[in-house]
Amino acid sequence: MTKSKRYTKVYRGKRFDIMAKSEEEFERKLAIKMAQRDEELDDDIRLVSFRKGNYTHAGDVGELEALVAFTRAGFDVSKPLTSNTKYDLIADYDGKLFKVQVKTITTEEEDTGRLIFALRTTEGNHGVSRPYTTDDADVIFIHCIHPRWVGLVLPENGVFPTSIRISPRTIEERKYLFDNQVQTLVN
Repeated sequence: MTKSKRYTKVYRGKRFDIMAKSEEEFERKLAIKMAQRDEELDDDIRLVSFRKGNYTHAGDVGELEALVAFTRAGFDVSKPLTSNTKYDLIADYDGKLFKVQVKTITTEEEDTGRLIFALRTTEGNHGVSRPYTTDDADVIFIHCIHPRWVGLVLPENGVFPTSIRISPRTIEERKYLFDNQVQTLVN
């Protein structure tokens, strides 16, 4: 009879000590623990972001996700010092600057599982909304907090779509995935 052995792994800031009889059993148990940890952290983000209806936190989370995604893709990222710009970030790739607008949603549609992003801007004191154009931004970074998903929307003929509906695991989802679109952006 095989004795259990203690395996240790640190994942997303939490240490896991797992007793297992084999490395395969450890990997199975670890996968479950890692998924639980991901859910805990997602729940923490939702709780922090939306306590007392403060959706500014959701926008902050989206901007941080954009900063991380662009940085991992090899960009230098800057944030304007004031909030009166039409864009949220500047992404610099080998000296080429891109104005980035960030749009964040909190969760998928409950009945369909679709991610729906409204891609409009409001101008002035009268609340008149219009589609984003390349005068506003060069790219729109779209982000869903739960489930975590990031993508990019590029303009067509100088204008961005006014909304995007993405069904998970479809061609339409792959079209907007960050990794797929970032190559189009820099080329």
